[in-house]
Parts: sequence; C-alpha cells; structure tokens
Amino acid sequence: MLDTEKLMPLADAAKIVLGFDKHKSTIYRWATKGVRGASGRRVFLNYRRIGGELMCTIQDVREFDEAINARIQVPRNVKPTAGQRKYVKDRLKALGLT
Repeated sequence: MLDTEKLMPLADAAKIVLGFDKHKSTIYRWATKGVRGASGRRVFLNYRRIGGELMCTIQDVREFDEAINARIQVPRNVKPTAGQRKYVKDRLKALGLT
C-alpha cells in the first residue's frame, strides 16, 4: 500500500494517481495557476517547495482531482421571482411576441 502522505515530485504523484503521464509543465500549471473546475471556480493543486523542487502528496492529487470534477448541486425546483417573470413578460412584449 502506498503512503499517501509521503512527499514526492508533482509529476510522480500525479502519475500514480492518474495512472498515466502528464507533462511536468501541465502539473506545474495546476499548482501555480490552477484550473477551472466543473463548478466554475478555480482549483489549485496543493504543493510545497522543498529545495527548489515542487512536491506534493498522493492525497493532494486525489483532492485536486475530486475538486475539479465536483459539481455544485443546484435545486431543480427553483421558481422564477416576480421580478424575473415581469422582466421576461416585458421583453416578450417589446419584441412583439405576446
């Protein structure tokens, strides 16, 4: 079993978790600039700089993977407000569609 809290270079940890190679510049970008997740917010890969090298744990990569794939749960039964209904009604009337 792997030690998920052992620090290792970014690319090595990502290869173990993802199961395939990603270029080291891609993983560096995930850590420094982040990536927009499925929820629309920017997510960063947690890392530590040790001796000039960026390091992370397997757990950091797993959390990053979960965060970029997480979706915001939006209730399906949301009804438009009175203001929204009025706006739509006025726009339709202005366009001659009602």
